[in-house]
Amino acid sequence: MKLNKNNFRKKICPQLNHYFKLNKFFYHISKILVPLQIIISISAMGQVSANFIIIGDSIGCGDLTVEFQDISLGNPTSWYWDFGNGFTSNDQNPIMFFTPGIYDVKLKVSDSISSDNIIYSNIVIVYSNPIIDFSSDIFYGCNPLSVNFVEQSLLNSNIKSWYWDFGDGNYDTVQNPNNVYNIAGEFNVSLLVTDSNDCKSLITKNDFILVDDSPEINFSVQPDFSCQINEQFQFSNSTINGNQYIYKWIFGDGQTSLLPNPIHIYNNQGVFDVSLIAESSYCTDTLTINNLVSNGVFDVNFSSDDTIVCSSNQNVSFQDLSSSNITDWYWDFGDGNFSFSSNPVHSYVDSGLYNVSLTVSNNGGCVTQKIKQNYILVNNNPEINFFSNDTFSCQLPFLLELYDNTSDAIDWIWSVNGDSINNVQNPQFLISEKGLYDVALEVKDVNGCSNTKIKNNYIKIDWADIDFFSTSISGCSPLNVNFNNDIDTDLIITDFNWDFGNGNISSLENPSITFNDTGYYSISLTVKNEIGCVSNKIKNNYLNVSESPNSNFTISNLNICGNDSISFTDISSSYSPIDFWYWDFGGSNYLNSTLQNPVHMFQDTGYQNISLITGVNNCYDTLSIDSLIYVNSPIALFYMVQNCSSYNEISFFNESIDYDSCLWSFGDGNYSNNTHPVHFYSNYGEYEVNLKLFNNNVSCNSSLTKTIIVEPPYPSLIVDSLTPSIGCPPLTVLFHDTSPYSDENLSSPYNVQDKIFFGDGSFSNNNYENTYLIPGYYNVTHIVGNTFGCLDTLIYDSLVHVYDLSVNIQTADVSSCKPFEVLLIDNSFSDDSIISWYWEIENGIISNDKDPFFLIQDEGFYDVKLKVSSLSGCQDSIILNDHINCNSFDFDINFNKYVCNNDSILFSSDNSDQSINYYWSFSNVINDSLWFIFDSTGIYNEYVIAVDSNLCVDTFNLEINVLKPSANFTIDNVSSNCPPLITNITDLSSNSVINWKWNFGDSILSYVQNPSHIYQESGNYSISLFIEDSIGCRDSLILNDIISISGPNGGFHISESEPCENEPIIFSPFFNNVSSFLWDFGDSSFSNSDTIHYYYENAGFYIPKLILSNENGCHKLILGDTIFVDSNTIYLNHDNNYTICKNDSVQINLMSNGSVLSWFPNIHISDTLSLSTFIYPDTSTTYIVTLQDGFCTNFDSINIKVSQNPRPPNLFFSSLCEKEEISFYHDFNPIYESSFFWTINDTVFSENLNPTFMFSIGGYKPISLKVINDSLLCNSVVYDTILINNKPLINAGENQFVCEGDSIILNAFGGVFYDWGDGFQDDSTYTFIADSTKIIQLKSIDDKECEGFDDVLIFVKPNPDFSILGDTTFCQGQPIKFYTQDNSMVYWNDDIYSNEFINFSDSSFILNVLKVNYNNCKINKSIYVEMFDTSKIELLINDTICYGDEIKLDFLNNGSLINNYNWKINGLDFNLNSNEYSYDFLGNNTVSLICENIHGCISRMNQNIFIRNLPNSNFIQKNKDLSNINLNTFFEVENENYTEYNWSFGDNSYSNNINPNHLYDISGQYEVTLTVKDKFFCKSSSSLRLDIISKLNLWIPNSFTPNNDGLDDSFYIVSQQNNFNDFQLKIFNKWGDNIFTSYDINKGWSGKNHFQGVYLYLLSVKDLNGKNHVYKGEINLIK
Repeated sequence: MKLNKNNFRKKICPQLNHYFKLNKFFYHISKILVPLQIIISISAMGQVSANFIIIGDSIGCGDLTVEFQDISLGNPTSWYWDFGNGFTSNDQNPIMFFTPGIYDVKLKVSDSISSDNIIYSNIVIVYSNPIIDFSSDIFYGCNPLSVNFVEQSLLNSNIKSWYWDFGDGNYDTVQNPNNVYNIAGEFNVSLLVTDSNDCKSLITKNDFILVDDSPEINFSVQPDFSCQINEQFQFSNSTINGNQYIYKWIFGDGQTSLLPNPIHIYNNQGVFDVSLIAESSYCTDTLTINNLVSNGVFDVNFSSDDTIVCSSNQNVSFQDLSSSNITDWYWDFGDGNFSFSSNPVHSYVDSGLYNVSLTVSNNGGCVTQKIKQNYILVNNNPEINFFSNDTFSCQLPFLLELYDNTSDAIDWIWSVNGDSINNVQNPQFLISEKGLYDVALEVKDVNGCSNTKIKNNYIKIDWADIDFFSTSISGCSPLNVNFNNDIDTDLIITDFNWDFGNGNISSLENPSITFNDTGYYSISLTVKNEIGCVSNKIKNNYLNVSESPNSNFTISNLNICGNDSISFTDISSSYSPIDFWYWDFGGSNYLNSTLQNPVHMFQDTGYQNISLITGVNNCYDTLSIDSLIYVNSPIALFYMVQNCSSYNEISFFNESIDYDSCLWSFGDGNYSNNTHPVHFYSNYGEYEVNLKLFNNNVSCNSSLTKTIIVEPPYPSLIVDSLTPSIGCPPLTVLFHDTSPYSDENLSSPYNVQDKIFFGDGSFSNNNYENTYLIPGYYNVTHIVGNTFGCLDTLIYDSLVHVYDLSVNIQTADVSSCKPFEVLLIDNSFSDDSIISWYWEIENGIISNDKDPFFLIQDEGFYDVKLKVSSLSGCQDSIILNDHINCNSFDFDINFNKYVCNNDSILFSSDNSDQSINYYWSFSNVINDSLWFIFDSTGIYNEYVIAVDSNLCVDTFNLEINVLKPSANFTIDNVSSNCPPLITNITDLSSNSVINWKWNFGDSILSYVQNPSHIYQESGNYSISLFIEDSIGCRDSLILNDIISISGPNGGFHISESEPCENEPIIFSPFFNNVSSFLWDFGDSSFSNSDTIHYYYENAGFYIPKLILSNENGCHKLILGDTIFVDSNTIYLNHDNNYTICKNDSVQINLMSNGSVLSWFPNIHISDTLSLSTFIYPDTSTTYIVTLQDGFCTNFDSINIKVSQNPRPPNLFFSSLCEKEEISFYHDFNPIYESSFFWTINDTVFSENLNPTFMFSIGGYKPISLKVINDSLLCNSVVYDTILINNKPLINAGENQFVCEGDSIILNAFGGVFYDWGDGFQDDSTYTFIADSTKIIQLKSIDDKECEGFDDVLIFVKPNPDFSILGDTTFCQGQPIKFYTQDNSMVYWNDDIYSNEFINFSDSSFILNVLKVNYNNCKINKSIYVEMFDTSKIELLINDTICYGDEIKLDFLNNGSLINNYNWKINGLDFNLNSNEYSYDFLGNNTVSLICENIHGCISRMNQNIFIRNLPNSNFIQKNKDLSNINLNTFFEVENENYTEYNWSFGDNSYSNNINPNHLYDISGQYEVTLTVKDKFFCKSSSSLRLDIISKLNLWIPNSFTPNNDGLDDSFYIVSQQNNFNDFQLKIFNKWGDNIFTSYDINKGWSGKNHFQGVYLYLLSVKDLNGKNHVYKGEINLIK
């Protein structure tokens, strides 16, 4: 059949006006053909010349699509192609599809004048693809499965290469390969072959090979042991996927079973092997467990770690060795003790030979016993017997001799008071101090048993250190005295002997005796202790007994003038010399006297009373005489006050009696007659001040002179040399006040005020001795006054240093399992150097190491004692009772050592003791087991610490290797222009990987390590690798779209596979990577359009094809399903056009040999399946009717035009209420309506579009409206009945009498909408505030919009009036108070009826006040009471600082804004901006902050600050003699116990050593500074100036006289000390000749053989620091 272009377009679709697409090759050709286009244009008027080219490939395999390009000359207008394959074309540039063969192609072109043709022979060659197939020797089997494959291609295929893809990732290239499948699954097998023409064929057989896994068999039995014959054993099958297998059990006793989980009874005794066989469709496997079942067989046995032990102190560990699953144990140890543990530990108390038995049972109820006769031999511990012949002594030294008689002893360990001595059987020990001594001995015998015995206070070496005292040592006879002994001894005193020196004795401990005779008495006490030691104490002339004196005196004058002195003379008598006088002159006590013969000046006029008291040895007598002396006026009295801010200024205050005038003489040549003068002394010094009085009425004048010292106070303090201020606590320091008027200055005529603050919180006015108990540095403050009482203060910083020695023990382990080694770490602190340690553990272990190790081997509690001593002799000790606890327990942790990253791991202990707590290093869980996840790879060295109820600690180290394999791979081929693509993949994952799973992205999987795969379709594919190592750790890698095959790909859909002739079929392609395509419809028609609506004209069978091509010349042929086209014989006759009126119908009669299939639309049709039917559309409509004959269909259209009737009007009314005019109208449409008639209540209105009408009464009323369309003679009539509504009856409510301001609510009824004067609303309630009397009018509308009216009276009564006084803002804690201005009574918050309100509150609130008047009207007022909080302040102050550090006072406010604040330190105001504040900050101090916020509320906050003293940074230079000869300097600090030492040597050199030495380069002056920091981070610095002089101690003479007189006979260099090296002396004459050289300082120049004159010397030496020194000068040789 010829392909006509016009027919082609008609058959395909109107869209085929497009040109075919050209590929890239065409564009290149078109560039080459540009000159040809010029030729064509030139010869456009000449003959046509036929020619063409092929775009793309003309040689191929299988089916080939070829694109032809016309390049004819002469502008042809028609073309005719003959492709040699039975097809022709009239297109200019056609595309043709070729099957295998060799083809000649002819082109004929013509125009209106000429024609031409051209033939190319063999221009298209298409080779057949090889025809292939394959088979295998086996198609299914068990994993692993070996399969042999056989290639079965046709013999004439001439195959040259094969590529097999076995579907599991493996591949091969031989013709007939073998492959082993190692995993289960269904596998596709593909074979790709290439023949000698390079044509390829690919065949894939899906699910060709079926591989099944071998059964993973597992099973168990319960029980696995029985004591009885005929016991039932339940076998449990746990095979994976067990329901897909057939089973066979072999029980080992000749019996079998086919049940999955059988029960079996063994009739014979024995141990049996059990096997289970599992079979599937393809596989069989067997599991045998040997010795699985024990029937009637049971064994028991045990052992112990030792069978010969010692009594009481040695444990025996027993271990059960029984077979089978033991659940219960009963041990009998033979000594009356037993245990139910599986592996008990037992200690035997008594010696002897013991039988041991073990009885065991299991879940099966089997009981068996094992007895071992005479199994344990227990030896007695040695009975220790030691003694000493002498156990006490009264003198030192004492040689202690000890003897041991313990039987069979071989080892001895002796100790005396904890000190080890010679460990021999009979040792000697020299005791040099008195006291009580414990003796201990530990003995081990020949059996290895040991025992210890201690004799407390066994050795007594003691005598009493005695003293005594009495209630008095002097007094009047008779004198009763109580004596008390003061004895220091550790022993009991058995005898007391007192001798009182008056012939009386006593044996009482504390006797009492009366002395009647006067005189001196010597007292003695002699005592004897329990061991016979005697001690004696004698005090000579200890007691003085006297008689009372007889007081008497005389005076110089009985009548005196004021200020006259009077002398008193003692004339008292006594047996013994009087030693006490006291004169009372009748005035102030301070004017009295204790002198024997005083001189006194009275301070008042008139008669004076005088008394004298005398005493002898505490015996007293008194003489008193009243009005003995008369004093006449006037009396001069005055006192002075010094200005303590200006010591030269003295104020004088005159307090004289009965005078008229006065005269002052200040002693410095100045005078004054002022009553109270102020005088300024130009110089410090001592002055005589005189006040002279004048009285004009008496003959006496009075004058008073006082000596004053004008000077400042001079505080001065030193430390007694016998009580140094540096030492150990308690440190007693004696200070001496060296100020001019000190109490210690016995020559001082004045007693001035002074006080010492010792720095530890204590002070004294007269006792200069203080004992410091607490370590630290102390500043001592000396406050001294002068004769006027002015004070000055001198502070001695760090004058006292009490060494801090605080013993402490830091123990590495205080509780552990035996045996263990404990490190005892000395954590003592001292600012002195600790030089010795004495450690002692309760079991007698002793060490003098600083941090000793002790091996603890025996279970129990141990006390630890540590005694330390410092360089200065300070000591401290500590005893930690039961500090070491030695216990024992064992545990093991079960866990997987190798785990995967992010896997949950179970750690569990094998110890069932629930009292043990487990502390895991990587978790806070304390359970004996836990699950944990490690989220990163690596080796984790973790641990778990177990602590039992005895606090015994053991550690189990855990090494967890967290693994994660790394997935990686490479691909050799990742892209291709055309499928198929063969890829070979190389695995680069971790070496630990054992399982691989590949997903090639095309639903094919593989499980080999390095797979190969064939991709058969174009597209992009992702390759995924999932790996697993030997412990199940996994990783994956996905390379998305790594495979790219750019060949064409796609397909197409067909809308109908069995159409009729000329029935449209839609061909819809889908594809990608396509540059051109060609449809072959199978009826010699072709197309290159996208979506085709195609009609087959003739009935028949057709196979459509779609040929896809890309720009790289890759083709893909897609075959569609076979299309069957049926013949169409349906005919249809009828009228096509009808006209009807709306709401009419028309009858349609169809003439056809078919039946009605459908109508469209299918509405307004009386019968949709009949050939004769009525249609009644409401609008003009075109109907399509489709008919069928069972196979094919035909259709046609019917047009029905509908004429429009007049539209039924819509009626509207303005109102429907009685006695209201109603307007009637409708929606008029002039297009369809030409006339109309209204009928209202039987009244007709014609030609009135909108009539009005009023109904007098309500009720139902008829109306109608008729409209007519004259042009179409159509009309419409609307009938209606309307209801005329009656007016509503409205009620606004009752009249009301209310109070002013009340809220009024009126509830109306009778309507729907109400107008209370503000418009209609749907609310029947009207609410308003009553402010005045009024009438409210109401208008209402009901639901019919009819109106009604009503009104109501509101009468308003007046309200009471009142005012509230009081503030409304308060601070928290303040009382809240309000009251009424007129004192009227009100309700406060509804519960208090009063004229005032008083309350408290912490927060703001609203106070409601209510008042009621005679009308019962109320008024309520609300007061907002605002409570302001006190600011929440937080002090931001360091609680501990160093002395001298800046104290930053700051705070954080968490409340209202602070307006003012004030700081106080220790209660004193502290002005942050003032420099006048002074305070000694050492020790504890209290800082207070008082804040006032913006509301005036006050907050207070206190905080303690502890200010530490600075460390002592003092140091000394140990070697004072420094020079350029000795530049090496040594330094030593006073305290070596600080944490940091920083030295600066003044020459840009530094050191952190405690006591450094430093080598200076040259002599000079250097400032050496030491900065120290203590453990509290306090710092201080001290500096020292070094002067390093330049000297070598050399003396060089300038002349000598070699005359052999013994004086200066040679020229020598003299050195006091040879502090140099490399001595060299050279002598030169005046011409520069070297005439003498010496290398020895002792070898000088004699000058012999040389003339008298001047010579030159050159001296070179090197000092001890290696520095050269050169000296040169002249020397005179005199002869």
